[in-house]
Amino acid sequence: MRPGLAVAARTRAAATALALLCVLALSAGPAWAQVPAAPSEAPPPGPEGPPPAARGEQFYRISVLDFSQLAYREHPFLQITGDSDFKNGDAVSGISNVGTPATAQDENILQKGIHSLPPFGLETGTSLDLFVPKAISVGFDYTRFSQTDKQALDTTRSVVTIPRIQMDTYLYSFYAKGYAFPVNEPGMNFFAGLGLGILEGKFDAIPYAGASKSRVAFSQTPVGLSQVGVEALGENWGLRYEIRVVRARKVKLEDNPYLNQSQETTIDFSGTLIKVVLFYQF
Repeated sequence: MRPGLAVAARTRAAATALALLCVLALSAGPAWAQVPAAPSEAPPPGPEGPPPAARGEQFYRISVLDFSQLAYREHPFLQITGDSDFKNGDAVSGISNVGTPATAQDENILQKGIHSLPPFGLETGTSLDLFVPKAISVGFDYTRFSQTDKQALDTTRSVVTIPRIQMDTYLYSFYAKGYAFPVNEPGMNFFAGLGLGILEGKFDAIPYAGASKSRVAFSQTPVGLSQVGVEALGENWGLRYEIRVVRARKVKLEDNPYLNQSQETTIDFSGTLIKVVLFYQF
């Protein structure tokens, strides 16, 4: 082969080889670009919703002052005696009852100690991450009422013949309720609830002049309760106003010294209980 032709052949072979390398490089380039890069360090996970404390924060309350009034559907003195002197008697107050009740003098030391307590209440609950309710709670409270015949008297009557009565009534309430707004933030709140109670007590009666005093116990278990109310809470102290419907239509008397006037041994203590309570939350 002539030298010129050999050089030309080698030149063409080199050009062909270079062209093939370029084609291979171009075809391999996109494949290399698609190889995933080494994963970088993952960022720390962010918060998943509100912190646990905002979802289920516990709260505790104790009632330090409890002012209560029970408006009867029909006053027990009228039902027991049948005496119209008590026709306009309607309510009993639980505001200033402190010390041993008059009808508890013959009780054992435990009963006397419990019945001598002023009204009080305990409550515990938890916040909820719901639309409504924002919190739920369970609680217990003790309410004491004392009343004499003169406090239930119809003073509009010109002639009054009073059968002597002194009554002490105790209501133990267990309830559950829900709140419309968060309870761990200062401000106004609304609530509603249901419960059951135990109603018991005693009355001392002198059914007629010269008669000896009779002491009669009475009770009903359970007693139905429903309640609605509003409260104002500061940082720790709060004030609550509530209306509680008491359904106690079958309070059983162990005896009735007025049987010659009234045959009632099962009477109705139902009514509307209004409570104004000062409480401390922690």
